[in-house]
This record gives sequence, structure tokens and C-alpha cells, in this order.
Amino acid sequence: MGDQHKRRLIFVNQTANQNTTFYAEQLFPNFGIQQDRETARQYAGLGSQLNQINLIQGECRSFKGEFAVPPATHGMDIQYYFPTGFTSSPFQNADFQKAFSQSFLAFAIPWTLTPNLIHQYNPAMEQVQRRKH
Repeated sequence: MGDQHKRRLIFVNQTANQNTTFYAEQLFPNFGIQQDRETARQYAGLGSQLNQINLIQGECRSFKGEFAVPPATHGMDIQYYFPTGFTSSPFQNADFQKAFSQSFLAFAIPWTLTPNLIHQYNPAMEQVQRRKH
């Protein structure tokens, strides 16, 4: 995965004054308060609260993935996350491009605060969730 230790900085607000326990609660919404506190305890000796939060984010697999649309070169996924910035892409499929870019929004927006918005930003997820149940 390359420089994940640097990439996690993108997903953590580096200027916010955050509590490690609260951050674990937001990042892992299925945790209970005991698990949130335990997460904070395990990272307690690893520098500042911000450094601990960066390290916690680095453990979160939700932002890790493998981009496999040929030729799948490093950085090629950017044009699918932000399609309006590019005039064309190697894989011309409107449904794929829409679902891919919306999946980024589905990840980036804090669903713990507004869980019903997931279907507004990524309707394809509704189909996936229906198949699971």
C-alpha cells in the first residue's frame, strides 16, 4: 500500500483539537464506550493526541483498497474519485464512474451523524445492503 503512514494524514483533520476516545467512537461507530476507552488506552503512550488519532486512522481498513481498473497505475484512481477534474478516463462506464465517486463521499461524510444520507449519496449501496439481508 505504500506510504499509508503519510496518507492517513489526509483523513484526519490536523488542526482539530480532538479527544482520542471520541475519535475512536466516530471512526468505529459499532464500538461501545468501553471499546472506545480501550482503544484510547492502547494508543496513550504514542505521542500527542493528534499523533494517536493519526495512528488509529492508520489501523482503520475502511480507507484501504486496491484499485484494479487497468492499467491500475499509482494515482490513476484520482480521476474516478473526482471525475469533474478530468476530460476522460481509460474505463468509460458512467455507472461505474458514478458509483466509484459516490463511494468516496459515502466514506468521507460522517455517517454516524447522519446515517440516512448514505442512500442519497450512494444509491448503489442500498442494492448491496439489500443483498446482504
